Order: sequence, then C-alpha cells, then structure tokens
Amino acid sequence: MKFTYYKLLTLGVILLIFHVKLFSQHEFSPGYIITNTKDTIRGLIDDKSSISSLNICLFKRGLNEDPTKYTADEIQGYRFNNGRYFVTYKLVKPDFEKHVFFEYLIKAKIDVYRSIVSESGTEYYMKKDSLFILLENLEKSYKDSAGIDYKTYNNKYKGQLGYLMKDQPTLVPVINNMNFITSKGLVKLARKYHKLSCNGEDCIEYAKNDTSVRIKWGIGFSYGLPNLTLDKTIVPFYNYIILYNLSWNFNNNKQYGVNFPIEIIFKSFSRKLSLNISPGIFKTEFKSEYSAINGENTYSSIININITSIDFPFYLKYSFNSSTWKVWPFIGLGLKYSRFLNTKSNFKLNGYSTEYNSSDFEFSKYQDALFVTGGIDLPFKSNKVNIGVSWEEGDGIYEGKFLNNFRQASKTSMLTMSAAFEF
Repeated sequence: MKFTYYKLLTLGVILLIFHVKLFSQHEFSPGYIITNTKDTIRGLIDDKSSISSLNICLFKRGLNEDPTKYTADEIQGYRFNNGRYFVTYKLVKPDFEKHVFFEYLIKAKIDVYRSIVSESGTEYYMKKDSLFILLENLEKSYKDSAGIDYKTYNNKYKGQLGYLMKDQPTLVPVINNMNFITSKGLVKLARKYHKLSCNGEDCIEYAKNDTSVRIKWGIGFSYGLPNLTLDKTIVPFYNYIILYNLSWNFNNNKQYGVNFPIEIIFKSFSRKLSLNISPGIFKTEFKSEYSAINGENTYSSIININITSIDFPFYLKYSFNSSTWKVWPFIGLGLKYSRFLNTKSNFKLNGYSTEYNSSDFEFSKYQDALFVTGGIDLPFKSNKVNIGVSWEEGDGIYEGKFLNNFRQASKTSMLTMSAAFEF
C-alpha cells in the first residue's frame, strides 16, 4: 500500500473524531424526567457520555423545541426508556456539598450507584437500608530501600463490602478475589447477594439493556464501475523496443458481488460513530480496445481481465441519526484490502502486420484501496436498510511481466453502489 494512504486515513480519523466531539454533544433519545413534585414528564433527553450525564440533564418535550438544562437541585432524576437511570443525592465532601446525579446501576437488597464529581474519576456507592457508603480504594506511594517508587492501594472497599454482606459469608472469597472496583463487578456481586438474601424477588438492573458496545450484522449486494489505468507500455517490434506513452481506455468494466456487513457501535463514546467491517466475494471485469496510427502503420490491442477476489473493507462511519428521524444520513472513510483468488487475462496485439497473442500476465496477489462513502440508513424497529455510494482509489492490480519485457504498475478507481439489510 502506498504510504500516502496511511497519512490520508490518519487525517480522516482525526477529522471524524473531531466531528464527533463537536457535534455529538446533543444526541437526544426518548426518556422522562422526575420533577421535585414527583411528576413524570416524557420527552427527549440528551444521550451523552456517562460523565456528562452525571452533571446536567438536557431535556425537551419535542424534537423542534429548545432544550432545558436541569441540575440535580431542580429535578429528582431522569431515565432513558428501558435504559440508564439517574437519581439525585446530596453529596457531602470536604470543600464540596451539593446535589449531584448518581447513576442507579442496580436496585437490589444492596443498591449500587456511581458518580463523577471531580477529575479524580468514578466513585461507587453502596446503599443498604439507610446506610450510604462510598467504596474506597486509595492509592498509596512508597519507596523501597533502593529508592524506587512504588504504588499500591489500600483495598478498603473489600472490608466495606464484607461488612455490608456479613450475613452471607459465602461471598467472602468473591470479595477477596476482586482486584478493582468496576460497575460490572459490583453489579454482579450485588446480584449474587440479592439472590441469596431474597428468594423469589427479582432485582432491577437499570443499565442491563444499555450495553456500551452493540454489534449489528447483515447481508448486502453491490455493483461497481471500476477503472484501470496503465501508463508507459513497452512493446517489442522486430528487434526494436518502442516506448509508447499510452493511457488505456477500459470502457466496458464492472464489479458485482455479495458482502456481509458488521457494524460495531461504541455507545459509551458516541452513538453516532461506528466501526464497520464488510467482507465479501466479488467478480471484476476489465475490457479495453486501443488503436493508434503511426505513419502508414496501425497498432491495435485488445485486453480482457477477469478477477475473483475476497474483499475486506473496514471504515469509520458517522451517522446523523435521531430516534425521531425516518432517514439517517451517514458519511465514512476507510481502507479496503482485496485478496485475488482467481485471475485470468487475454491480450491481443497487432502491429506491422504481426499479431501477438498472450495470457502471460503476472498479477499481484492483493490490492489496497482508500475509499470514502456516504448514504442513508432506513431504520425499522431493531433492523435497518443501508443504501450507500462510495468512491475508491486503489494501488493497482498487477505488476510484472508481459510479452517478456512488459513491466507495468497500474492504478485503479471505482464508483460503487450498494444496499444491505442489517439485523
């Protein structure tokens, strides 16, 4: 692959991430707020990252309305439909005392919450009856006899968890084996404690249906109009080597095939940005006829190239989606790797009343291409139809020999139209 592609891809990734950071601040999803008078108002809530969601709530009743900013002093909480749930608690710390939003991870015999109130990072809280405890795992630094700095943690949270769950001693080994405080680990532990303490009563995991990574897959078809460019062709006539600067006109080309798209959405980062991989098998045909007049002599050539390949395109996709829109436009940038499974060629050259026929054409084993894409998604409940168009620039399909002294590097480009159904 040409090094320029790497530079272009890096630039594209930077631009896409910048675009996400700039525009993904307002991704509204259906939900409701709970007022201080315990009224429930349904509408749309800004579905940001968890860090932003713990500071403020942007809410609007309708798509075309201006959002209203709520702090934890102004509402009791808010929730996305069948998703994350945030409640208000008063947090008291040295030099800090105010109401903040806590993410309610699980409602059980022991509730689990998390909050982010400073640059120190995420804090986790456990609530049992009227006892509300901050789990602590403070970092400690020390030097050994050689003067080398080391860091360790006091693991105080293990003792706190052991105290809260002292009526279930079978959980002591589970607590002691915990290496870090994580949302997943605490929810799993609270679920086990609830099951042991409350037979027949279910707990509620508010974040259970809101996984940070979502994968969709499907099946699609595409049809492309490829082009192949060959320059500086060397052709032998009698005992002379004549150099012609030719631009071959491949005027009857096509590519068609089936692919299996996979879309990976990183919801904790942005619901609009996704990584897409779309492997497939394709057939490509290049056909060209060329003729030139040099004095009294006419030179002509006919070339047919047929390729069967497995393609592995992968790209970053940014979707302009909204839960209330029926059409979601998107743009994307990526790379495609093509592995040639079968290659055939037929070449016929005429000149000075002499005819040359050959299929001695040494293809490369693969091709790399940079492409940009755009189109629309049509959502239908949990499925969607994808319709797109892309433009790619490739680094050629072959290099090597032809008629013993034909050496050539080629360039390719292609306009492709595609459609896919994602489950």
